[in-house]
Amino acid sequence: MKKVKGRPYYISAILGFAFLCFSFLVAKLAGEYSSEVAGCSVNDLLLDHIPLMDVNAIHVYGATLYWVLFFLYVIVQPKMIGCVSKTFSLFILIRAFFNVLTHLGPPETTLIVPDNIINYYTFTGDLFFSGHVGAPFLAALIFWDNKLLRLVNIIFSLFFLVIVLLGGIHYSIDVFSAYFISYGIYRLSQILFLKDYMFFKSL
Repeated sequence: MKKVKGRPYYISAILGFAFLCFSFLVAKLAGEYSSEVAGCSVNDLLLDHIPLMDVNAIHVYGATLYWVLFFLYVIVQPKMIGCVSKTFSLFILIRAFFNVLTHLGPPETTLIVPDNIINYYTFTGDLFFSGHVGAPFLAALIFWDNKLLRLVNIIFSLFFLVIVLLGGIHYSIDVFSAYFISYGIYRLSQILFLKDYMFFKSL
């Protein structure tokens, strides 16, 4: 682990962590609201023609494993904390904003996720856009210069794309739009957090 010194780095890391905590709080409130007001479900071209499978274990524990590994990697690479935390905070806030706009209920074929810790941050009404698909793709964009990390995160994104569709957890528009929106968030974060990205790329 390469040591990173300097007051600007620590300030960036602290602000990034605070921003991340705030974004999680907003996302929780948005998820609860969107689930309470969710209306009817609609037909979906893909979901109507693919078999429904019980992917709950993979959906829950696969995502948990991914985020634990991702968190550990960022922690041991402290130069990334400010840049990564702020970018993902923006991702979470924009997703929360989208979730409260349209009150669409989950697909009729969706699996019921059992009560566990994931229900603290995953709700039935927080559909647009898919965080399972978008977040790994955003990570791939952030670490694009690292071929291994780029490939691993793209594989995870495509893997979760298949999982959420097979489980009827998301509409197909939630899944495929995630790539376009995540790319837009990445470009926006490069503008808003330019100094953090310059610091990240310089080390």
